[in-house]
Amino acid sequence: MSNIIGAGLDLAVVVAIFVCLLMLILGGFEWIFSQGDKQKLNQARQRLAMSIIGLVVVLAAILIVNVINTYFFGANTVNFLRSQ
Repeated sequence: MSNIIGAGLDLAVVVAIFVCLLMLILGGFEWIFSQGDKQKLNQARQRLAMSIIGLVVVLAAILIVNVINTYFFGANTVNFLRSQ
């Protein structure tokens, strides 16, 4: 059961990082193509900030899950954080 949960969390983390990367790229393009328009520039800044905040939330969630599982259950569910 823990292998299934671990694999699911690994997949969720990879997808979250991939989506964050895409949002950062999109925000960068919006910034470049804003052509000095304050509203478009603010939208690009907001997209960049929210994608970084989302990544921090995902990484914090991984840390919390690992700490809880390690100290209370003795299991490490997020496998990609371990050296193999």
